[in-house]
Amino acid sequence: MAELITWPKWLGVPLEENYSVEVVDRRKTTEMEVGSVLRVEFDTDECVVSCNLLMNNLQANYFEKFERDKLNQGSKWFSFPLWIGGQLINHSVRFRERPQMVGKQGPFSEYSFTLDLAERLDFMPDWMGDLFEVFSPDFIIFVGNKLHFILHTILPKSSNVPDNIWTATVEDWEAVA
Repeated sequence: MAELITWPKWLGVPLEENYSVEVVDRRKTTEMEVGSVLRVEFDTDECVVSCNLLMNNLQANYFEKFERDKLNQGSKWFSFPLWIGGQLINHSVRFRERPQMVGKQGPFSEYSFTLDLAERLDFMPDWMGDLFEVFSPDFIIFVGNKLHFILHTILPKSSNVPDNIWTATVEDWEAVA
């Protein structure tokens, strides 16, 4: 696959207000002899993101040229920053329809558009979801903090390791040092 066109950072990032992520429902109801059954029609999920951008005159002019010329009227995929879990993360997107100017705020123009995502927004990898089914997040954070303490505070000072590193106290570590 060809390298994605990158969204110019100076054009700004999506506004947090009016920002939405919608997963298209791929389920279909089928009629059976008794009642109905809900089944998945496709294996893939399609995500649609609606967002707005606030731009000054120079940004707005370049944005329209960028969408028309570089992105072939919005039909090409490009890398764009999206809000995921409170932070901006780049994703492969394309315009679902042409962007529209929806208002003005002082010297700024507000553009609204909807994006198709190349792949659904996954907040965590599959293995992490499996891990959370067995252990609570508090337990995982506790073990991570303990491991961090051992690796970065105690091990650099010691050449031996206590028999049970998970229940060892600071005194145990100092005894083997």
